[in-house]
Amino acid sequence: MLSWRKRKDSGKAFIVRPKSGKSMSQMLNKSKDESLTTSELKKVLESRKIEQNEIIPEDEIKQAQSKGESVEGRLISLHPTNPQLDNVFVDEDSPHLYDEFDLNKSLDLREQQNRLVAEQKGLEIQEDIDQMRDKQNMKESKKNKKDDDEEE
Repeated sequence: MLSWRKRKDSGKAFIVRPKSGKSMSQMLNKSKDESLTTSELKKVLESRKIEQNEIIPEDEIKQAQSKGESVEGRLISLHPTNPQLDNVFVDEDSPHLYDEFDLNKSLDLREQQNRLVAEQKGLEIQEDIDQMRDKQNMKESKKNKKDDDEEE
């Protein structure tokens, strides 16, 4: 997962690539039946730049339902492999559209999500995502070439 950091000198945001190109949630190695712990949920929230004020608390939802009202929001899952686990309601205006499960399957979707979040939060992307993708493609082609050489 691409996570955001801010430079202390210029205040601009940049993207940090995790080890081996995995997202924070993928690095947690949770099976489909295991829920994330509270500290793991916080790490995933931080890596996705979901702020506490964007999450609608369950108490607020239950109170509204008991009064027969509806709450405007979007349900997203923070779990890496099971979209039915570790769900949170985010504000309807939140740029966080996708489940972690979907983001882990598609680098394009994750880049799109990160761009949306950066735009809405007023972050300037210092490192070009296309450049990172080119580096990743070069690594993969070198690896494929190495595998082909070993087969011969």
